[in-house]
Amino acid sequence: MGKKFYLSLFIVFLMALMLNSLIVSAAPTIIDTCTIIDKPGDYELTADIIGNTLINPLILNPFGAGWFCIGIASSDVNLNCNGYSIDRSGPGLTGLRGLMGIYLARENALPNGGISNVSISNCKVINYEDGIYFDDGVNHTQIIGNTVKSNYRGILVQGSHNTISYNTVKGNYEVGIRIYGGTYSHSVFNTVSLNSISWTGRNKHERGKGISLGGVGVNKTSIYLNKIYDNVWGIYVADGSSHNDIGLNEIYKNERGVFLRSISPYYYNTGNNFLENSIRDNVEGVFVQDGLNALFHKNKVYGNDFGFAIVKDITNSHGDGWSRVGPISVSLKENEIYNNKQGFNVTRVAPSGTNSLFTMSEDHFYNNDKDLVVDSGNYGTIINDTATDMTNNYKTYLLLNKVVFDSPPGKRHKFTTLSMLEDLDEIISSRKNDFTYSISWSNQPAPTPIDFKSFADKFISVETTKGSPQIDKMVWHWKDSEVGNIYKENSFDIYNYFSSWNKMPATLDITTNTLTLNNLIEPHGVYGILEFRLPRRPGPCTLSKLSSSECIKIEETV
Repeated sequence: MGKKFYLSLFIVFLMALMLNSLIVSAAPTIIDTCTIIDKPGDYELTADIIGNTLINPLILNPFGAGWFCIGIASSDVNLNCNGYSIDRSGPGLTGLRGLMGIYLARENALPNGGISNVSISNCKVINYEDGIYFDDGVNHTQIIGNTVKSNYRGILVQGSHNTISYNTVKGNYEVGIRIYGGTYSHSVFNTVSLNSISWTGRNKHERGKGISLGGVGVNKTSIYLNKIYDNVWGIYVADGSSHNDIGLNEIYKNERGVFLRSISPYYYNTGNNFLENSIRDNVEGVFVQDGLNALFHKNKVYGNDFGFAIVKDITNSHGDGWSRVGPISVSLKENEIYNNKQGFNVTRVAPSGTNSLFTMSEDHFYNNDKDLVVDSGNYGTIINDTATDMTNNYKTYLLLNKVVFDSPPGKRHKFTTLSMLEDLDEIISSRKNDFTYSISWSNQPAPTPIDFKSFADKFISVETTKGSPQIDKMVWHWKDSEVGNIYKENSFDIYNYFSSWNKMPATLDITTNTLTLNNLIEPHGVYGILEFRLPRRPGPCTLSKLSSSECIKIEETV
């Protein structure tokens, strides 16, 4: 997946370099008023177009898609606005519905089918319902270097192999850039890159989005190298949008940085990849309510109230439930999760009747107020680390594989590497309680018992704040290089400190460098690896009358 993703980055830059060579024309056609472009060629604005002069849609589209200023009804068109504005000034956004700044006609409105090979560049599109609108069947087209602001919706794209790059999209009310499946075409292989997308200067819509991928058939789209900030939802992926790559973006100061969900009861989001994004200073960095085989890999998630929030529910505590929520299958791998109030919160508050799996592998927690929080919600339900429908035996698992809980500097000093398995159906059905617990890095809580020493200051805190949770399995890992010549791992054990030190029934395996605890009921306190050290006390060997061989025999029995 990584090589294909970076190859797509290279291809789009080549497409941008080739932009000016798409259309070859002796001299551009001048535009200074609202018009319809129905022939191939180069077109240039030479003045601002200001006011409510609009084209009746029936002239271009018998299906009445909406009124527009510039309508494009031909392939092989290069529209260059030269920095001039297409501005519907007037009293706000009231009045006619379907007002569009630049409109590319739908394929069933044209005698030769869909439009392709169109470029729109250097335009300022302001104060329309839809700033730039690509209808069904618009393919192989570029929107590059435009400013699209103060519209109800900024840029809307249907069709395939379209590129949206180097635009400034700000102050649009409902959505900045929306890619969605159309009636007559799927939206595939689109690219959104190097844009600045924000709500600057606009009162926020309660569910306003920076970039939205919505609708069945929005597949194989690349969203990368964008700055997405100051929106309600930064990147919104919904309703069957699948196999999209979202990477190398700066996503910050949104209420939700990334929001993955399905509203439709018939379609799941499948196979979306989030790679190497910077997700910071949001209320919720990543919010997942629904999705199959989603992957979050090597992202930096920091400075958020919630780094990751995974909610599997119908009516949830975050207020974004729906009448049917499908299974969740989400994987985290090698993410840096730090400086958040809660690094990872997983909550389950209603049964769904579906199996779900959430995995974390080699992720790195540090300097969060709480690293990992597990919240069951109400009885009969549970968080993503628990199960669901008791009547149909559906289950939800939380699986950690070598996840690092590190000290605040994040330099892998005084850290614990932990694996964990949760299947909480049996807890819900047998114990019938709500619970909340957290796992975080911890300092050594108190001096170790006599004759014991901490192994490399590896401590974690498990804090139960509600109910009686149970963790099916916890496994501590270490490397041979950490043991060296300092420690003797055959003397390792897990100890719990909760007002006093207590040995836990852990299983040691020095061939795999693990200590395992099974069925940890009502966990609470600080857990760490302690090494038993052979006591060295004054004894008979200090008496000169004993020979050296006798001293050796005595010490071997100590």
